[in-house]
Amino acid sequence: GLSDLRVVGSMHERKALMAELSDGFIALPGGLGTFEDLFEVWTWAQLGYHKKPCALLNVAGFYDRLADFLDDVV
Repeated sequence: GLSDLRVVGSMHERKALMAELSDGFIALPGGLGTFEDLFEVWTWAQLGYHKKPCALLNVAGFYDRLADFLDDVV
C-alpha cells in the first residue's frame, strides 16, 4: 500500500532526504536511532539549516528524563 518508496545508499542520504521532504519532525518513543535522528534535526534547527518544528511525542512519560536532562544542560 505504499504510494512512494525511496531507496538510498547511506544513512547520510536517508537523513538528507528526510529533512528535504519533511514539513516538521516528531519523535515517537524509540531507541538510539530515534535519539540520533532527533538530535541531528534539533542541531540543524539551532544552526539555522531549517526552521521546521521539532517535537517529542511523550507517550506515558517516555521522554520525561530526557527533558529534565536537557533543562539541566541549557
